Amino acid sequence: MIKLSIIIVNWNTKDLLKGCLQSIVDTVKKVAYEVIVVDNNSSDDSVKMIRENFPPVKLLVNKANRGFAAGNEQAIRVGSGDYILLLNPDTILLPNSIEMMVRYLDENRTVGAVTSKLLNPDLTIQKFYSRFPNLLTVFFCYTEIGGYVDYYLLKNRYLNRYTFADLNYETSKILRIDQPPAACLMLSRSVLQRLNPVMDGQFPIFFNDVDLCRRIHELGYEIHALMDAKIIHYKSQSGKKIERSEIRRMKLLSLINYFRKHHGRLQTWLVKSLLVISLVIYDVLYVIKRGLCVRSIDRKTLAANSKLREEVIFGGSPMLEE
Repeated sequence: MIKLSIIIVNWNTKDLLKGCLQSIVDTVKKVAYEVIVVDNNSSDDSVKMIRENFPPVKLLVNKANRGFAAGNEQAIRVGSGDYILLLNPDTILLPNSIEMMVRYLDENRTVGAVTSKLLNPDLTIQKFYSRFPNLLTVFFCYTEIGGYVDYYLLKNRYLNRYTFADLNYETSKILRIDQPPAACLMLSRSVLQRLNPVMDGQFPIFFNDVDLCRRIHELGYEIHALMDAKIIHYKSQSGKKIERSEIRRMKLLSLINYFRKHHGRLQTWLVKSLLVISLVIYDVLYVIKRGLCVRSIDRKTLAANSKLREEVIFGGSPMLEE
């Protein structure tokens, strides 16, 4: 009987994926598990690598990049384990981490999901947990002017609060948090059955984990981080293959969708207003910074910001543009 379904969504991370899969084989010894990999139309021979090196893996091959959310949803429907582990391909499991997480969920039925301590490749702590965003978060953490105010005048007070900078990662055994990233997130089948869908397709890459964790909390469950369960996380490796302007675009549009879903029309309108004002100020400051040297002004950047303002105002899809 399968106790755990480990789900990995891959897009052009062949070498990292190989290391991740090998770490599963090397470290998960006391739990009956299956591994399901969804490949989102990779062009780096990821599929060939899996078939040649890890034949037991259940491989789902998509003919297009369907995004992180849709890929996970696709694999969840195939998985048969009592627990589901959403795992990024840019992770390396350390010994006993998975067994600790499974045992913790077995013993704590009020906990809807559990995550691990995330480590950088040099084994330093990766502070990657967040509180749920609100209007102050949008201003101070998602707009340029708010970011400057928080950094220069408030000494990152709001950014630190948003990212749980006050948590004690060294001495605490268990942390109660709002939202860990889906780089490593384990849920029970009983919780999954109350979430429909588990991963909402309107958040294809960004904010799908925020939305998921928000809905887990709304069901009355807690989310805990186990500091003795450790994984190495190389962080945003697929995202490095996407232009920064496109990542920014997808994040902001997904942020709007998140507020539309969880906070209603008024707050969504306020978020849009903050973002549009910020984009206008960014363009004005950009032109002033370039001064009178018209040739130094990147018209492509200004055009991209103009398009983004239109999408923020009138609505646009956060899907990756081909």
